[in-house]
Amino acid sequence: MRRPRRNHSPALKAKVALAALEGNATLTELAQRFDVHANQIAAWRRQLGAHAAEAFNEGAPREAPDGQGCWRDNVFIERLWRSVKYEEVYLHAYETVSDVRTGLTRYFTFFNQRRPHEALTRCTPDQVYFKALPTTATSPRAIPLIPAA
Repeated sequence: MRRPRRNHSPALKAKVALAALEGNATLTELAQRFDVHANQIAAWRRQLGAHAAEAFNEGAPREAPDGQGCWRDNVFIERLWRSVKYEEVYLHAYETVSDVRTGLTRYFTFFNQRRPHEALTRCTPDQVYFKALPTTATSPRAIPLIPAA
């Protein structure tokens, strides 16, 4: 009968792989000590050797703090800029930078305040965002911009 599959923590994998790299014990001895198959130890040792340099690469992009990775953010940004290009930039022949700035300001105001989005159940991004914010006395939405006369 097979043993149920176990998920080993990254800390255990690193500990076992480092012990294997030290070479003070054979894979069989390490397998008995850590209760892990020798083939798994060999795989972890190879993985550590292949990715060890990444620990010292400070300038490289890393995974997002939420653990989801950056690819999802990139997808949303790419979709946004595709919409901007096809719905605004390609339709207008801007002659100056100030025309571009005015056009993009107008488009983003429309995009966020007036255009319903299918992914947001036909609501605008501003409706979804401001609905989620708490309304407190310190909230900018709770403070009137023009004092009542």
